[in-house]
Amino acid sequence: MLLVGLVVGLATRTTLQLGNTLHAGGRWESAKVGLSHGILGAVSFVTTRTALFRERLDLGAWHGHHELRMKRRVEPVEVRLRARLVDAGTLSLLLGSDEEGFDAVRLSRSRGLPSACLRVAASGRFLRVRPLPQGEGLDDGWHDLRWRREGATLRAELDGQDLGRCGGPAGPVQIALRSTSSRKTWVDDLEVAESSGAYLLEDFRNRRSQGRVALAWAAAVLLIDLLVLAITRRTRQRGEVRAPALLLGVHLLLALLAGLFFAAEWIYFGKLHPDDPDFADYPNRIEYEGQIIPRLASTHPPGPAPTGTRRVVFLGSSQTWGSGAARPEDTWVRRLEEMWTGAAGPGGRVEAINTGIPAFQAHQIRPLWVDEWSAWAPELVVIDLGNNDRDPQQLADELREIIAFNRARGIRTALVLEPNTEEARGEDSLAGLRERHRAMRQVAEETDTLLLDLHAALRARRDEGFLWWDRVHLTSFGHRVMAEEIDRHRDELLPGLGSAGP
Repeated sequence: MLLVGLVVGLATRTTLQLGNTLHAGGRWESAKVGLSHGILGAVSFVTTRTALFRERLDLGAWHGHHELRMKRRVEPVEVRLRARLVDAGTLSLLLGSDEEGFDAVRLSRSRGLPSACLRVAASGRFLRVRPLPQGEGLDDGWHDLRWRREGATLRAELDGQDLGRCGGPAGPVQIALRSTSSRKTWVDDLEVAESSGAYLLEDFRNRRSQGRVALAWAAAVLLIDLLVLAITRRTRQRGEVRAPALLLGVHLLLALLAGLFFAAEWIYFGKLHPDDPDFADYPNRIEYEGQIIPRLASTHPPGPAPTGTRRVVFLGSSQTWGSGAARPEDTWVRRLEEMWTGAAGPGGRVEAINTGIPAFQAHQIRPLWVDEWSAWAPELVVIDLGNNDRDPQQLADELREIIAFNRARGIRTALVLEPNTEEARGEDSLAGLRERHRAMRQVAEETDTLLLDLHAALRARRDEGFLWWDRVHLTSFGHRVMAEEIDRHRDELLPGLGSAGP
C-alpha cells in the first residue's frame, strides 16, 4: 500500500504541475496583457507553466518586468511573502488601486535603485521615494518581507528588521507584485491576514481537481493490479509466478517511472519556454509587417503634406511602433504629435507618421523608406534603432545611405540611440548594445546629423517611475518620458515651431 500511495502521489503531483499556469489558476491578472500595443511574452507568461516552475512565481520568466495583480480585493492587516532576487533587479510589493494609486515596498539588488518605500501614481510615476536602510545591499538568498498595519499606516519588516512606516492605503485594495528584471525573481508563500479575520495563502501550487486526479491515478493503478492478477491466475497452477511478488515488482517499476517523470518535470522540463504557447482567450495585439505596411498605404497616400501641416516620419521597430502602450494615444510618437501640434499655434499642425515594424532591422527599413515611404516628402525623418540590429557595421552603412538619400531631397534626419533598460542585462548583451550605439554616434559625427542619446536620458530618469515592460519596451509612463526627452530638442528638430518644454 505504501508503494501504491507513492505512485499515486507522484503521478498526481506531476499531472498538476503540467497544468499549473496563472491563467488556469484564475487568481491573478497581468497588467501586461490587454495593452493596446502588445508585447512578446506577455500572454505566454500567464498561459504556460514556466512562470510557476517548481511551484513558485518567477517574475523574471518570459522577458521579465511583469506586474501581477490579485483579482480579489482585500483589506489587509498583514501581508507576508518570501522573495529571492538572483541577480540585479528589483521586486515591489504594492497595495492600492488604479483609482487611488499604490503604496509599495521595493527590494533592490540594482546599482542606483535602492530598496525603498514608494508612493506610485496610477500612471506608474513615483510620487515619493524613501530609501530603506538596506539600500542595494540585498544578497541573492531568500528574504522574508512583512507589511503589517499599525494605526492608519503600514509598517514594513525585512527578515525581522524594522524598516519603518511605509504608506497605508485604506479600504479594499489590490495586491500587486512587480519586477524590473529579466533574471530569476522568485516569490513564494504570500500570506494575507484581513481585518475580517479571513486568511489567504498563495503558495502557487495547483490544487485544482486534486482529488479527482488522485482518484484517476488510483483507478489506473488498480486496473494494472487487476491485469496482473488475471495473468497470475492463469499461471498459478503451474507455479510459475506468485501474485504478491509480481505485484511488488510492478509497483516498484511504477514508483520508479513516476519518480523519474516527476524529477524530469521538477528539474528541467518545467522551466522550458514552449515554442507554441496557448493563446486561447487572449487576442494578439501585436502588428507585424503584413498588417502595418498595407495600413500605411491605405491611410497615407503618396504626396506632400497639406498646406499648414509639418510632416515627420518615424522609422524604427517595436519601440517606435509603440509596444507597451496601454492606449494608442500613449505611444511616444502620438504624444510628440500632440505636443508639437499644440506648439504649432492656431491653424498649424504637425503630422507624425509612425512606420515602426516590430522585429525589423535597418537593412529591412531602408528599402521601404527609399522605395515607398519617401513619397510622403516629410521635412524630418527620426530614426530610432540600435536594439535589433546585430552587425554594427551594417547598421552604420544603412544609416549612411538613408541620410545621404534624405539630404539629396532636402529632408533632415535625426538619429535616436534606442534606449534599453540595463537592469539584469548580461555584460555581453550590454556590450553589443554599446557597440551599436557607438556606430550610430560615428555616423552622426561623420554626416553632421543630429543625434539624440535617449538611452542615457532614460537611464538618468529610471527612478522616476516604472518605465519598462522588458529590456526595450516602454510602459505608458515610459513612453511619456521618452516623448518629453525628445521634445527637449524641439528647436533642433522642427525649427520655428515654438519653444521646447522645460
